[in-house]
Amino acid sequence: MNKIYASFVSLVILVAGLVVGTSYAQITVNLGNVSTCTPGTVVTVPITVTNFNNIGAVSLDMNYSSSALTYTGFNNSGLTGNLIVNSPVNGRVLVSWFSLTSSNIGNGLMMNLTFTANASTAVNWNLAVAGQCELADGDGEVINNVAFNSGSVTVGGASITTQPAGVLSLKRVS
Repeated sequence: MNKIYASFVSLVILVAGLVVGTSYAQITVNLGNVSTCTPGTVVTVPITVTNFNNIGAVSLDMNYSSSALTYTGFNNSGLTGNLIVNSPVNGRVLVSWFSLTSSNIGNGLMMNLTFTANASTAVNWNLAVAGQCELADGDGEVINNVAFNSGSVTVGGASITTQPAGVLSLKRVS
C-alpha cells in the first residue's frame, strides 16, 4: 500500500510541475530616459533588460510622438538571428525576433534605437493590445508577468547660439 501511495504522490508532483510550468525571476524590458539640448540632434534610446535568460522570441511595439521624434535606425543589438526592426508608420517602432538558440543577455543592453529629436516626448510600450509586447522562452512558451517600463526623450535646456564677444585675458597669480 505504501508503494502505491508513494507512486501516486510522485505522479501528482510531476503533473503539478508540468501544469505550473517554468518560473522565472522578474524579467524587465526598459526604455531609457534621454536628454539633449538642441532640437535636431540624433539621440539614442537604449532598450535594457534584466533577468533576460532562456529567451527564444521577442515581440515589442513602441509608440512615440511623430512630431517630436523621427526614427532613424537601431544598433548594438544583443539579439542574433532572425531580427526585424522597422517603423511601419511614423510614431511606432516594431521589434520582432526569434531564434532556435535562446538568448541569455542577463542584465544589460538589448539594443539601441536612434531618433532625430525635435521636441520632448514619452516613449511608451503598447501594452493596450495583448501580444504586442511579449517574450517567449526557449520552448516557445509565452512568459507571463514581464515588466515593460516606458521612457522619455527630453529636448531643451541651454544652448550656445553665438560665440561670446570680447577678449579673454589671463593673469598669472604668484
